[in-house]
Amino acid sequence: MSVVTVAGVDVDGTTVSVSGFVSGVVESDGVCTFILTSTVDGATVTRENDGAADAANTTCGTVQLPITEFTRGTWTVELDYSSGQATTTSETVELEIP
Repeated sequence: MSVVTVAGVDVDGTTVSVSGFVSGVVESDGVCTFILTSTVDGATVTRENDGAADAANTTCGTVQLPITEFTRGTWTVELDYSSGQATTTSETVELEIP
């Protein structure tokens, strides 16, 4: 199962950081896709990151995005993971862009 662990605007206010992992899957050949969607106008921002195996999971690392790619308001964050062995989508997490 994919899990979003961080979704927020960084302290400096210039970037948005998202991160996550895939529980129960230990491999390094998958692709993590973070999908951020505006609840106001449906705009999307998508970033991919390579998955990396750790002791018990696959980590998706942290992706930083320029805040200029976002409009103010509520966004949802979802993590999709895909590999030859597993495909999973996280529950959505809300993110507020000031």
